[in-house]
Amino acid sequence: MAREQQYQAEEDQERYSLDKIVGNCPKIVDMKNQILKVAKAEASVLILGESGTGKEVVARAIHYNSRRCNKPLMIVDCSTIVPNLIESECLDMRKGLSLERTKRKKEN
Repeated sequence: MAREQQYQAEEDQERYSLDKIVGNCPKIVDMKNQILKVAKAEASVLILGESGTGKEVVARAIHYNSRRCNKPLMIVDCSTIVPNLIESECLDMRKGLSLERTKRKKEN
């Protein structure tokens, strides 16, 4: 089982390498540079764009070019989440945490 997972991870790394994103116009080159920059960061990423523009391809390119490439990738379609739950679902915020931060800011 572990061997199959390792094989799948290697296959995904190859499939989502930046070389697989076709194009050399300035906007594509800039996007590839941004992917590499974001892949180095230890942060969650929100990718916005019209339907069919390759958001998931970019998400996978970021993931598989990062140090986390051997860990699970979570892709969330935010359009399926009720708007007032997006913050808690995507940012892993516990109830009251946001209020506590606001309270501390006011005290300072």
